[in-house]
Amino acid sequence: MNYWFFTTTQKKINSEVVTAEEILKQRLADGFWGLGEKTPNRRYLQKGDLIIFYLGSPMMAFAASATLTSDSFALLDEHKAKYWHGNKVYEAEYGVLLENIQFWETSRPVKDLVDALKFIENKENWFAYFQGGVRQLSEDDYRKIIENRKALTVEKI
Repeated sequence: MNYWFFTTTQKKINSEVVTAEEILKQRLADGFWGLGEKTPNRRYLQKGDLIIFYLGSPMMAFAASATLTSDSFALLDEHKAKYWHGNKVYEAEYGVLLENIQFWETSRPVKDLVDALKFIENKENWFAYFQGGVRQLSEDDYRKIIENRKALTVEKI
């Protein structure tokens, strides 16, 4: 079992802006996370891995957790019809399925955790460690991030 965090940021398509939180909520409701072909570490994701979701600017906070119920897989047309929602924001060629989904009642701002997280070696420029869609964590860092998190109910579609 490995520990990871997935990053999402707001997306703008034409004049429509979809916030990182809206994207996260939709993906959690789907029980699915979309991945690009060039997503770093995509091929290392495995069923049983534990995931934390990070919301990029302006929130810059960890907001949810889940367990992978699949390895990374290429989407078939039937998956695309189900998970793309007719919106370019949700288009992905690869993905993973999720279970044990917890959207946290209170998110954890990264700035409150920077000093405690070992994967952030340069504490002054911590934001550089959140670029790219998928990053591995140590079990210790994973536990520090999720400690004392209370979850809200996520209804799967």
